[in-house]
Amino acid sequence: MPERGNGFLFCEVRERISDFASSHHHLSMGASSTAAQGGGAAAAAAMISDDDPYRVRPDCLVDTAPARFHPKAGKTLSPRAWRAAFDAEGHLIRMDKVLKRVRRGGIDPSIRGEVWEFLLGCFAPNSSAEEREALRSARRADYAKLKAECRAMDDAVGSGQVVTAARIHEEEEYDNSNNEHRLLEEEEQQETSSGHKEEEDNNGNGICQANGKSLEEEKGRVRVSETAAAVAVAVVPKGRNPRATTQAEELQENKKTQWRLNLHQIGLDVVRTDRMLQFYERQENLGKLWDILAVYCWLDPDIGYCQGMSDFCSPVALMFADEADAFWCFERIMHRVRESFKCTDQSVGVQKQLETLAILMKVLDPKLHEHLDSIGGGNYIFAFRMVMVHFRREFSFQDTLYLWEMMWALEYVPLHISSKQDVHNNNNTMRRWVFRRKYKGRGKFDAQNLKYGAVNVPGGTAPLALYCAAAIFEMQRKPLLKQTQGLDEVLKLLNDVTGKVDAKEACKSALKLHKKYLIRVRKQVQSQQ
Repeated sequence: MPERGNGFLFCEVRERISDFASSHHHLSMGASSTAAQGGGAAAAAAMISDDDPYRVRPDCLVDTAPARFHPKAGKTLSPRAWRAAFDAEGHLIRMDKVLKRVRRGGIDPSIRGEVWEFLLGCFAPNSSAEEREALRSARRADYAKLKAECRAMDDAVGSGQVVTAARIHEEEEYDNSNNEHRLLEEEEQQETSSGHKEEEDNNGNGICQANGKSLEEEKGRVRVSETAAAVAVAVVPKGRNPRATTQAEELQENKKTQWRLNLHQIGLDVVRTDRMLQFYERQENLGKLWDILAVYCWLDPDIGYCQGMSDFCSPVALMFADEADAFWCFERIMHRVRESFKCTDQSVGVQKQLETLAILMKVLDPKLHEHLDSIGGGNYIFAFRMVMVHFRREFSFQDTLYLWEMMWALEYVPLHISSKQDVHNNNNTMRRWVFRRKYKGRGKFDAQNLKYGAVNVPGGTAPLALYCAAAIFEMQRKPLLKQTQGLDEVLKLLNDVTGKVDAKEACKSALKLHKKYLIRVRKQVQSQQ
């Protein structure tokens, strides 16, 4: 495990693109006020409708792009069509029709959580209602155990608090022979006196800043307890941990240390995530989001926590009433994107995605790629944010969810339960499925991969998200070629598309580009043989 936290490494890479950003490049949520005002009074009213589960705060309407997605009869997967897809025992027998509806018009928000569980692989379509209920109960029990483990290490977990001040600090050097007892004594003294100290965040304040305002100025929307804002800070050695007596114990202590180092960074991101939503005005909902991310950080120590993960977690925390159900749905999302968050001292996982994106663009649009390369963008670092959080900043909140579910429907690979034991065995319950290669209900993107032999094509296994990025570049092809002479202009142009791109058109274009790429590269490979 690298000595520095993954979140720190992620920030280092993000700093590489900050030099390209101009005053027009916003890293915050929402789009420009022009985009919001262009939606008119009807769009604004829709965003604050009592029937909308994703209501936007009235004071954020001006700075939030209106959603393009609206349920459409006959196209959107409705509750009635969803219920009709099951047989009497609860088997999802019409997966083909479900995928088609999702591709055509997305999912009605009232059933989005249920459908996502199937699209993400939480449940197999051939499972019965009884089997799913047993599996859900097992997962809830697993989550309760994981959360209890975390609470035993830090009592902020499960308390409703949002930790924004460091729980633990890392010392630069450590002399194991001389300092073991001194460190333990200092830690005890700090724990005793911690109630009289105020820990400062990286802004120099005891509380985090959100949207330019302190949490206190946010009318009490985020309540950070004294134990979260004035914590007992332990000095953590880089050498051998004085608490460990065996190698196994040392590994476990190091895992705990790394986990606690991430807790405050999770909190800093939580209080900045989707702040335009009324849902996150409530402290218990912020606490729920923080708990899910903290527990996942403990479950998956190789990834831990990186900035951007809260963007994937926020929607499921909103749509699932049960925290455990939200957690396992988030775990499935992370299963799809975790390689992008995998950091080492040498590289960050998303860089591999950007390298693949460059390969795709060389084939799909050589002229555009050559132009971007000539102005220093051949590594596609300007698409870092787009690829990392799957277009959370390029689309409105609801349109992003619409885009995601269409992508998942297109990429869908059917699953089946390999045995009855998998349903009731709560040891690694999330990873015990067998993929069936020939199944009627496949996603169109996955079907094209099979048809054109994507596994034998260089870059052929690239995810649909990269083709969606390529589709956005193609939509902006003319201005990219004519109006950009440097990466500042590229960043500004791509930032200005926020709220202006239709998610369905982006997906349709991405699917066409995917087919085009596979055919072209396959011909090139065959001609060289």
